[in-house]
Order: sequence, then C-alpha cells, then structure tokens
Amino acid sequence: MNFTDVALQTLEASIFDRTLAAIDEQFAQRPLVQARLLQTMATTLRGLGLYDTATAPQVEALKIRRHVLGDGRSDTIDSLVALGLLLQRQDRHAEAEPHLREAVDAAMRELGGRHRTTIWAINALGVLLHGVGAYAESERRFREALGFARDVLDEDDRLAMALCGNLGFALERQEGRRAEAERLYEQTLRHRRRVLGNDHVDTLWSLLRMGVVLREQGRLVDAEPYLREAVDGYRRVQGEAHWRTHWAIYHRGVLLRELGVLDEAASLATEAVELSRRAVPPAHGDTALFLVSQGQALTALERFGEAEATLLEARALFERSGVSVAPAAGDFSAALAEAFVNLYEAWDSAEPGDAERPR
Repeated sequence: MNFTDVALQTLEASIFDRTLAAIDEQFAQRPLVQARLLQTMATTLRGLGLYDTATAPQVEALKIRRHVLGDGRSDTIDSLVALGLLLQRQDRHAEAEPHLREAVDAAMRELGGRHRTTIWAINALGVLLHGVGAYAESERRFREALGFARDVLDEDDRLAMALCGNLGFALERQEGRRAEAERLYEQTLRHRRRVLGNDHVDTLWSLLRMGVVLREQGRLVDAEPYLREAVDGYRRVQGEAHWRTHWAIYHRGVLLRELGVLDEAASLATEAVELSRRAVPPAHGDTALFLVSQGQALTALERFGEAEATLLEARALFERSGVSVAPAAGDFSAALAEAFVNLYEAWDSAEPGDAERPR
C-alpha cells in the first residue's frame, strides 16, 4: 500500500469537495476572494495530478477574473496560463495552445517582458510547444523567457531554475544537442538540490532528465543512479498514482533492459503498464508506450508469444486512444515497428522454420 495514494484519495473525496462547496457559499458576494481561493484550489489539484477535479474551479476562477478585472490584469493572465497548463496535462493540446498564446500576447502588451507573469506565460507556452514537437520554437521561447528572467528574478527563484531545465528539455530532442542539454540539466539539478532539497518534485524531475539524457548518449552505468533515485523519490513524494512516477518507472525499466538486467526490467515495465491502466483520467497513450517497453523486455527474455500479444495490444490501444499529436504518434510508431522487427528476428533465430507461428 502506498500511503501517498491513499491520502490523495481521501483528500479528493472529502476535503476538496467540501472546500469547493464552502468557497461557493461563503464568498459569492466577494468575487475576487472567491476567484483567488478557486485558483489556489485548482493549482493544488493540478499539482497532485487530480486534473478532472481541478477543471471546474480553474474554469470558474478564470471566468470571474475576466468579468471583474478584464483580460489584461496579471491575475487574469495567471488563470489563463493555469487553464492552458491543465488542458495540456489532459492531452488537450489543441485547446491549450490558444489560451497560452493569448496569455503571452496579453502579458507582453499589458505588463511587458520584465514581469513575472509574462515570464511564466512564455515558459508555459514553451512547454506546450515542446509537447507537440515544435522543439525549435520551444527553445526560442525558453531563451526569450530566460533573457527577461535574468533582469527580474533571483537565480534561486523556482521559475528561473525551471527555465534552465526546460531549455535543456528542448535541446534534448534536437539532433546533436544532447550534450548541451546534459550541461543544463546538471546545472539545474545541482541548483535545485541546494535550494529545494532532494525530495522536491522539481529536483526529482531534474534527476529523471539527467538519467534519460545520459542513457540516450549511451552512458548507461552513469544513468543508473539518477533514475534509481528518481523512481524512489517519486514513489515516496508523489505516490504511485501520479503520471510522473509511471514515467520514472518506465525509464528505469528501459535502462535496465539495455544493461541486461532483464527480470527487473520486465518487472518495472509491467508495473508501469499496470499503474498507467489505473490512472484517472486514463492515459491511453502512456499505457501504449509502456506496453511497447514491456514487449521489448519479454522479447529479451525469449518469452516471444507473450511479447507478441503485448505489442499487438499496444498497437490496438494506441489506435483506439485517438492520440493526434504528430510527434508523439511518430515516436510511438517507430518504437512499435522496431519492437516488432526485433521480436520476429529473435523468434526466428530461436525457433527457425516454424511455419505455424502467428504473425
């Protein structure tokens, strides 16, 4: 039993529901106070991964602020950015993008670049662009925000550290730039350990990215302690229901497979699949990719029939999920095709000439 998960379920079922009702009842005649409390609640819920529960207070907070304050005030822009971030976490990228572009335009026009709200809005847009595969524009946005941040944010500010790490994230996905990304990740991780501590969620994200970028460069032994610490930290801090924990488990499973630690790799891949299946809301795209990793681990263990069934399930789930983000679809299709090729080559090598084998 993971007590972080139990605590989240209890909070969602009791405290959060009662708090939302109390905000509506007690502050209906004080709309700006009501909006501030709703926004705080929505931000907290989003941080906990309770996206569906966060939606109603987030939409209402933005609605109130637009009506009372207008579109150009920093509080309204903050809520607009927060809604865009929430939609992005729900894989509703096409809906999120106009909100975030509106927020950046309004912030630049009304507040100027050297304002924290503007920097946050540009950062959020950069994250979205990364998510849809527009890595060059994402990099440009992060560099723009960093330029403003140097003038107005302290180097220990969480947003300043996030921008440095996010720039690394944009570089990591561009050909030939992983060494640059590694330097930024290492700098950000060192900074976050000092300022935020080892168990802060930002520090855990930096650990995960360090492990991944090292693995992508073939430095498997160097990557292992980072990914082990990330998995242990996410389990402890955010619980097994959180999507970041699932991804940390997935990445460590991939690493262990590449290191030849096959039984543990298969166990982690299976765990990532099972946890993702139980996610609320369902994360079908994540589950499909985790199934590919599970199929690859089963192939390495020469459990070929199970591997084939797993990969076929991954393909069917991805097709049913309606994931429409082109880069994600491309990455998945390439990974799935490679997994099938490796499976059948290994199967034919182990059991040559089996004409009855299904394909």
